[in-house]
Amino acid sequence: MSRAIGKEARTRADLRIGAMGSGSDYGAFLQHDGIAALNLGFGGEDGGGIYHSIYDDFYWFTHFSDKDFVYGRALAQTAGTAIMRMADADLLPFEYGDFSETIQTYVKELKALAQKSRQQIMETNRQLEEGVFTAIIDPRVKIGASGERNRAAISEFCAAG
Repeated sequence: MSRAIGKEARTRADLRIGAMGSGSDYGAFLQHDGIAALNLGFGGEDGGGIYHSIYDDFYWFTHFSDKDFVYGRALAQTAGTAIMRMADADLLPFEYGDFSETIQTYVKELKALAQKSRQQIMETNRQLEEGVFTAIIDPRVKIGASGERNRAAISEFCAAG
């Protein structure tokens, strides 16, 4: 957990719900259709088992994961209680202001990621233009003491190849 996230968790009156991510079963509902989704689970002790593997079976679960069904029962009770309360609520307990604030953090993260990707692509393009990758194809191509490439050797190598 980053310091900023830890500080926010200690100072906020409520808890920010993290992004659900993509590629999971609910992704199509949430990201393509805009249908609200909730993924409840416990975390902290382990990474959640062996999700979708050939070993993800009843034997593994009862011998290595939740032998006495303690966590499974607690999760079922938590999720069931939340669903019953929302189903019977006259007004759903959603804070849309908090939701928009969370979306703003996603937008900031997306812009930062785009900028980082843009800079990496620009650097790679610069390296391609300068012949860096061509220079390292063959270790026999001499590089000057200051890092300059021996253009004649590179051209000769490329022509021979």
